[in-house]
Amino acid sequence: MKKFKKHIRKSFIATTREIRETKKMIKTFKRKDIENYPQAKGQIIDIVKIVFLFPIIILPGSAVVLTLIEVVGSKFNFTIFPKKQKFKESKSSLD
Repeated sequence: MKKFKKHIRKSFIATTREIRETKKMIKTFKRKDIENYPQAKGQIIDIVKIVFLFPIIILPGSAVVLTLIEVVGSKFNFTIFPKKQKFKESKSSLD
């Protein structure tokens, strides 16, 4: 039961982080903050990954399928899971 709670907590933290990063991505594009464009583009890729993962997750046997995709992806230096984006704080940011 402790492992289950730990995984739920990690998932909640990751989801919260992705929401925060998506908000920063939107602000970056609205303000045309060129300094953060690479991170914003990375966040768009993360969103596409999440959209791709969602239908797979609801299928039976998804743990096996996701593991196989991740193993094959690692051979090509690619991960199917979102990465943490580090946005630089802009001087005009009013968070």
